[in-house]
Amino acid sequence: MHPPIRRIALLGLLWSAACATSADVASREAESIEVSEQALGESQSQAPVLVLDSGHYSQYVYRGATRESFWIDLSVRNDAPQKEVGVLWTSDGWQTSHTAQASFELGLSAGRERWGVDVRDFATIWGGQTVEVEYAAFAKMNGQTYWSAFRNHYIYQSVMPGAPVRLLSSRVQSVQRVQPDGASVPVLSGAVRALNVASERKVFVRYTVDAWQSFAEREATYDGKDFEFSIELPFDAQASEQTEVVELAVRLEAEGETHWDNNGGQNYQHRLAPSFVSLSFQDEGTEPASGLRVLTVQAQTDLLIDRAWLRFDDGPRLPLEKLPADSYEPVNGFSPSGSIRYVFPVAALTEGPHSVVVEVGAGPFVRSSAALGFVVDNSIAALSTWNLSAGETPWDLEVTADQRAYVMRESQIDIYPSFGTLVPERVLTAPGSERLLDLSVDDSERVYALNNGSAVYRWLATGELDTSFADAGTLDLDGSYAGRALCYAANVETLRNYVYITDSCNSRVLRFSFDGVFEAEIDLSVVDLYTNVSRTFDDGERLWVGVDGFVDGELSHQLVAISDALDQAPAVVDRIVLDPRVQNLDAFALVPGGGVWATTGWQELYRLDAGGVVQALWTGGGRILTQPGAISIARSVTVLSDGSVAVLSVDTARVERFGLAE
Repeated sequence: MHPPIRRIALLGLLWSAACATSADVASREAESIEVSEQALGESQSQAPVLVLDSGHYSQYVYRGATRESFWIDLSVRNDAPQKEVGVLWTSDGWQTSHTAQASFELGLSAGRERWGVDVRDFATIWGGQTVEVEYAAFAKMNGQTYWSAFRNHYIYQSVMPGAPVRLLSSRVQSVQRVQPDGASVPVLSGAVRALNVASERKVFVRYTVDAWQSFAEREATYDGKDFEFSIELPFDAQASEQTEVVELAVRLEAEGETHWDNNGGQNYQHRLAPSFVSLSFQDEGTEPASGLRVLTVQAQTDLLIDRAWLRFDDGPRLPLEKLPADSYEPVNGFSPSGSIRYVFPVAALTEGPHSVVVEVGAGPFVRSSAALGFVVDNSIAALSTWNLSAGETPWDLEVTADQRAYVMRESQIDIYPSFGTLVPERVLTAPGSERLLDLSVDDSERVYALNNGSAVYRWLATGELDTSFADAGTLDLDGSYAGRALCYAANVETLRNYVYITDSCNSRVLRFSFDGVFEAEIDLSVVDLYTNVSRTFDDGERLWVGVDGFVDGELSHQLVAISDALDQAPAVVDRIVLDPRVQNLDAFALVPGGGVWATTGWQELYRLDAGGVVQALWTGGGRILTQPGAISIARSVTVLSDGSVAVLSVDTARVERFGLAE
């Protein structure tokens, strides 16, 4: 039976060479403390068994779990032809221990041999967990058991004869003083591992807060396994702007030898004063806009951010709320990790240019960002909000001339007696289980729904499936039209005379009779550009289709109008080329008398003139559920009879109504 590891006798050591260090760390040239490779002393190199090297490797299992394995290379003096070589190891602080046998690998010089230990899958750990293996090596020869000289060999954070001291961990944190003033001060703390090279060992931490113009040292305290330190850092409130980073290195002194760990010449560093990684508006903020601005900031420091403020123009400080460290809610405030989010309606500000400055504090340190500019244009006003009834996610909205509202959800259509009503009067349920994609209502208030791009259903105004349409109320879209198979049906639209279905990736629109019979193809790939069909809209006489593609190498977004004339071949009769600022067009609606409302799928609502030029922009702020006028994933735009525009916001399950400000 192997003796307990704590009773292993230490062999005497003789070190033949010392680590070289910089003689003048106070100078700027001494930012990095040089460390040379430690050579083994003659007596150590002749020990019966010694550790050459070790390491570990991981194999991913699933969901962040890994199986851990380790290896150790040993040098054994060849005292006998028969020998048993291995290691005694533990991963739970010697509550339990295990023996792993070594295998002969090759002969070395000076009458020695290399043996290897490979312990596979000794532990399974999950993300965020840690494990450490402590071990000692042995060799049994001629009836005697020899142990490696050092009892504190480690696998994951190892110290070796060539590198006998190692910084295990360090951190900075703000600590409230009890005396004399109760001020918050930065404290540097951590742990150091040192090879047990002698019974008398001392570990020191050398640190600076002014880039080595000056430095100080503190001796670490041995805790029975490693060395710990806790240092209150000097802080001058008058000179705090120059105090940004603390740098440190650790030193082992034993038997007249000095050994450093200085992070490979770079020293270890912790940022004290916050700095700003990013500062921007979610919508870029460069365009004059109405609506909601979303300010996003990322500050960084190794201390925790514990306070933050905003300052608009030359106004007073506005304190922000501190959020929990693991908060992902889209609300205003800052997290200790330095993430800041702030949403504000620009209607409270005068039109014209403005700026905002962010200030963050971490312990005694406070830093300010550069000013971020934005321009307010209050041309669009939020008029009202319609909160839809609970249920599946709403994806489309249609409002008829008599103000009846139809809301398409995942698998049903809610019919409201009027716009803004709280409870639907009727619910239409789609046959089968496929998801509904698009909605249309004709002049007879028959309801059409495109089902996952493969079929169109039609219901009567009374709510029954219309069996006179196509095949018992269902138009199956599988098949070829005008000699080409339908690629992807994206929209269904009804006008006075025909039913239209967009075949998006074929850049065409298919025209059907109200009986569900295919009539004609409108090929939009001939509209002067490589075309992709997006959303559709009818103005009573014409079908407007959003198309995008490349003209002379530049991406262009256009609206093209197709004639709905009865018994005539459909043709493109009008076109609006949209302002280049309108990207990723999603939904749109034409305004009687001229003009276009358009959304870009996320949170922007544009008002354009009859020629497609941007007149005004509303930024909807994203998923800010408590703010009026917030839109996110704007999938439908409808012009109401009073001239206002209704925008369906999918993320918020609301309809926001807007108008031009007077």
